[in-house]
Amino acid sequence: MNFDERLRHEVMAETPDASGVVSAVRAQIERDGQRRLWLQIAAAVMLTAGAGAAWQATRPTHPRLLEAAARDHRVEVVENKPRRWKLDVPAMQPLMAQYHVGWNDVQALLPVGFVLEKAKECRIGGQPTLHMVFSDGNRALSVYVRASGEDMKVEQVSVQDADVAAFHRGKLSGIVVAANAPGLCAEAVRRLTSL
Repeated sequence: MNFDERLRHEVMAETPDASGVVSAVRAQIERDGQRRLWLQIAAAVMLTAGAGAAWQATRPTHPRLLEAAARDHRVEVVENKPRRWKLDVPAMQPLMAQYHVGWNDVQALLPVGFVLEKAKECRIGGQPTLHMVFSDGNRALSVYVRASGEDMKVEQVSVQDADVAAFHRGKLSGIVVAANAPGLCAEAVRRLTSL
């Protein structure tokens, strides 16, 4: 046998051990599969968070919150149940400052003939809220300013015999309630949001 034939015979007779290469390739494929799985999970989380944010931005103010404000207005203002109100502006100012309500905000809520009559802190929907009552002697308007400054969607609904509207402007947001005063609630929201 000549050298070429002998070399060919030796090379062909020996079967190389490819198990190390096969193991390395399989391990790499598995790592790529896990990486792809984590990327898919991350993408699903991001899509879910984005969808949640979009829903939050477009959802209306919770109806129970509007109903709670209307009920509170009826009990505390229309029925005039005894409460601990601040009755003069100097006593109201620290409370208003706590809720980031400036005097410009108060003046915006003074339709012709209305004055800030009283204010106090209460809870609407389980959250601390500033309740201000404006009056012209015959009609009353409640403005509830939320402590959290949450973004409330501007909308108006009727609850029992009251018009109730949510408003939002910068850090100031809340709910306006007016009973038996058509158009007053909408005017107050317009004034609050146009500053």
